[in-house]
Amino acid sequence: MKRLAALALVCCLILCLATALHADKKSYKKMSSGTFSLKSKGGIDFYLGVPKGYNPSKGSPFMLCLHGDGIRDANDNKNVWSSWVASAVSAGFVVCAPKSPGQNWAGGTRALTGLIEELEDIYKLNIRQYVAIGHSSGASVIYQLVLGDTKRFSAFGSMGGRLQVNEADVKKAGNLGAYIFHFTGDPIVGVNFAKTAAQQLKSAGATVELKEEQMNSHAIEHYLAAGSKVIIPWMLEWVRKKARILTDPGNDTNLPWGSVLGFYDKLKTEKKAGLVFLYSPKDKDNKTAIWLRWEVFPDDDFKEAAGEFICMKVDYANDSYKDAYKDLRVKSCALLVVDGNMKVVKKYTKPLDISKLLKDMKKYREKVEKSYK
Repeated sequence: MKRLAALALVCCLILCLATALHADKKSYKKMSSGTFSLKSKGGIDFYLGVPKGYNPSKGSPFMLCLHGDGIRDANDNKNVWSSWVASAVSAGFVVCAPKSPGQNWAGGTRALTGLIEELEDIYKLNIRQYVAIGHSSGASVIYQLVLGDTKRFSAFGSMGGRLQVNEADVKKAGNLGAYIFHFTGDPIVGVNFAKTAAQQLKSAGATVELKEEQMNSHAIEHYLAAGSKVIIPWMLEWVRKKARILTDPGNDTNLPWGSVLGFYDKLKTEKKAGLVFLYSPKDKDNKTAIWLRWEVFPDDDFKEAAGEFICMKVDYANDSYKDAYKDLRVKSCALLVVDGNMKVVKKYTKPLDISKLLKDMKKYREKVEKSYK
């Protein structure tokens, strides 16, 4: 009996370790790589994949995967996603495939954010290299989650999804990447939903890849088997080359960027204030750079306000901009209001509310313009 009791205790401890590793960071660290079935502090069962050679000092891109309706339990969810997770882990992603608490993810974005934050406490996940993929109704939840958290996420994918794209939300999609994968004979969600969503997202400025494949199915296993071959490589390419590019702020179309040569003379001649974006490709993890690139530059009100300035961008790590950078005398990523005498009238080196930024910009622009009279 004692041996049976001891065996039962061991089994209990193993079960607790497998489902409650959230309680012990040391346990997470022991899982240097591989796949694991876990439970979050919020009670969400999830399947986690950690790439081989994961380096906490360098971090990793992150992929969130959501199922649609019909997944019965955590084991069913694991079986469905196991091949996909293995492929994404091989590509270098930390991958999380949670099981919805109920039949679907209705109202579940807050719980998902909590799960992501829990993983962030354990792993170094590279901001802006977060991507998310969803099947069917899970794609709709992914879409809402990503648009509500563009500081973290930079791309999302839909497989057989019906995206509820509305005018207010789609404006946030300007800097996102989207991969929409749909079977032409999907009997549950017609392919026209995918075509319409792709068109709306493109109109908002998103980078969209629409892939249609001939098959008469809505089953998640069919979508994952076919979609993994194209979506995972696309997502990897996105996070490596496009997700956090800072050398083309606003894609060079959001603001009227001008030449560095004769910039201050032009300010005097036209009696205008200058708006300078000081940046470097080294600023990938700089909070100000991320704020400007992904929140401020795409904002319509900001673009309109910036049109009242003469704009210039200066890469302070590039010798070609050496003289311009020396005049500004600022040593990090910033947004600057300057006058024709090379004076920095106002500098923004930390993120702040956009409405406050707009009021400040107007105030200091008017101040500079008055100084010419």
